[in-house]
Amino acid sequence: MCMGYSFTKNAVASTSTVDEVNKTTSSYINLNGNNNFYAGASFNKSFSKINFSTGLNASYNHSNSVSILNNKLNENVNNSISLRPRFSYYSDKFQIQYDPSFTFSNSRSSIGSINNGKNFYHNHEISGTIELPYNTEFNTSISLSYQPANASFSKPVNVAIWNAYLSKKMLKAQELELKVAISDILAERIGYNRYVGGNSISENTNSFIPRYVLIGVTYNLTGNFVKQDKK
Repeated sequence: MCMGYSFTKNAVASTSTVDEVNKTTSSYINLNGNNNFYAGASFNKSFSKINFSTGLNASYNHSNSVSILNNKLNENVNNSISLRPRFSYYSDKFQIQYDPSFTFSNSRSSIGSINNGKNFYHNHEISGTIELPYNTEFNTSISLSYQPANASFSKPVNVAIWNAYLSKKMLKAQELELKVAISDILAERIGYNRYVGGNSISENTNSFIPRYVLIGVTYNLTGNFVKQDKK
């Protein structure tokens, strides 16, 4: 278990003025009031007789930040709780793992809070690897992301990213590996994020590489390559 507290004295904060036509004039000043508290704990347990292991990570974060809006002090308060369990089954030839995560956050501002500032989202990572004959390995993973509708966004954002690869090791010491991988099999990557907090709402888009196939060859060099001096 761990926890901590931090604060910034005379932090650089923004001061903004918004007029009747929504023209914003901004500058910066020094303010006190920025601080952060966090706590986390983890638990892991293995059951060797049944080739199973499990774990749980939990975390809490509380932060305060200050700014000036139309000559008034604006305080933003953010709270978030995250739970990340883990389940894994393994054997000599097969392994499968499930890693879900659940995050709830609540944000508010002393000036101009938008809606209720509440967010909830959950992700699910499922992966599996199997050893096949002739030094061949198959791996597949799927990442499920769910952002339900909330007071600020009427539509949910649900994305499933499915990846897989097939690899084969060759030569006497298996130092040569040939791999064929495919990324985003379902072509659902969208490059989009959104956030609701206090008196701000943001939506961001970013560039991304769409579904693709990658063929790679890897040669692993092993041994002692340091030249020794002759005596």
